[in-house]
Amino acid sequence: MSGEKNIAIKIFQLLEEHNESCYNDLALASTNKADESVIYLAVQAGHKETVQLILNKCDESTTPRGLSPLVAAIKKQDQDMLKIILEKGQWIHLEDEHGRIPLHYAALWGYREGVVLLLGKCKTCSNERDGYGYLPIHLASQRGHVEVVKKLLDYCPDHTEMVDNFGRNILHIAAKYGKHEVVSYILNMERVAKMKELIISRFWSQKPNRQFEKWDEMINETDYFGNTPLHLAALGCHPKVVYALTWDKRVNLDAVNVSGETPLDIANALYYESKHGDLHVTHPERLSWTALKSAGANERSKFLLRNQEDKFSNIMQRSTKISDTELYLYSKAKTLTVPSTLILTASVAACLAVPGEAEGKANNLDNPMFHFFIFCITVSFFSSIISTIILLSARLGLLHLLALALNFLMPILGLALVTLSLAFLAGLYTVICQLPWLSTAFLAISVLLSVIVCFMYFLLFLPSVLPSPSSRLPIRYISYFAFQTIAWICERVQVTV
Repeated sequence: MSGEKNIAIKIFQLLEEHNESCYNDLALASTNKADESVIYLAVQAGHKETVQLILNKCDESTTPRGLSPLVAAIKKQDQDMLKIILEKGQWIHLEDEHGRIPLHYAALWGYREGVVLLLGKCKTCSNERDGYGYLPIHLASQRGHVEVVKKLLDYCPDHTEMVDNFGRNILHIAAKYGKHEVVSYILNMERVAKMKELIISRFWSQKPNRQFEKWDEMINETDYFGNTPLHLAALGCHPKVVYALTWDKRVNLDAVNVSGETPLDIANALYYESKHGDLHVTHPERLSWTALKSAGANERSKFLLRNQEDKFSNIMQRSTKISDTELYLYSKAKTLTVPSTLILTASVAACLAVPGEAEGKANNLDNPMFHFFIFCITVSFFSSIISTIILLSARLGLLHLLALALNFLMPILGLALVTLSLAFLAGLYTVICQLPWLSTAFLAISVLLSVIVCFMYFLLFLPSVLPSPSSRLPIRYISYFAFQTIAWICERVQVTV
């Protein structure tokens, strides 16, 4: 603090050597090569007394050149400094080269306290647009700052006025940039508003203003290109956002933009492009496609016909894609042959070494866990045989038969793997059941690990299994956490890369 005071005194002495009008020239108007004035540097360094001195000596009507001191305080998230500078009320409207005022930057950087202070000084700043047509709430949505969005919504109640130069509302922008938290908040906001109005109308006998209907309209609102938020989420390959939107019954899954495309048409184009270019099927493109297919989204027939014409018009490109698909499917079949054979081998070994066997006869015929062991090992054995037969026959068949066989194979192979795990649990339990503490501990650990095995298998092969049957609600509920986990992994991988 003493060092800061000394700096303030030196600046004061320097300025006192000139006329009082020189305060404006030296402290506010003069800038360095980085377009930073003296007061900006003082704010950036956190010298409150220096800033206060300059503000006291400068004319009321004078504004600083270069970068705004308010933006420096917002960037440092220095609330005390921000309060000091806000004594100059007109500075709150200072624009930079991008046409942005301080409130734009407070929203962009998620500085909620700064947003509250700025709105306390000027409520109309929430309706100021920058050079790109963005309101402060658009920038907060773009960066995923939910708390800032909540605050700004108090000052921007009419969503029809909250659109950018492309006609996109805050839900469009949040969906485009994959901000799942903002999307979820907006989707739930309508339900909260509806509940509040219901309570008010029932207990206070007031007529509801139907404010929630405005938020309901926002969900399927289109921009100037006819894109809904779901279109933009699919185009940006944001699976968590696509999944959240498809779970909401108010969302129109089959909306068509000006290009004649539904969200699934967009996801199809991106998915098949990535699939033929890269054989990894757990990419966001595949997950977005999976979310739409599982929700029952449809393709535009006109768009499908156009796609077919494009395919037939370019024979060389089509043949290349088929060869890539064949390579992928045959490689997948070859890989799955190994675990299928291993499960079959383990099942046979378990049948030849029945727990509790003596002189060729089982001694645990009355034990329920032994009955469970027999059931599980039987299912595992024949499931693995069926899987192996499918893999061998599929590799000799046509391409479309191979793809169909692999879709049937995944659940069967999963069943074999799970029942083999349960057979191990039941078989070993029958051997150690005479020792209560050991058998109880073993049972608890084995059940937990069996659940983990099921979850990991479902997690690994979800993209291959989910789309066809999962429009059924129970399966969608079962797959919810697995899907969210895969989407989370994809997000982490993208951030790392």
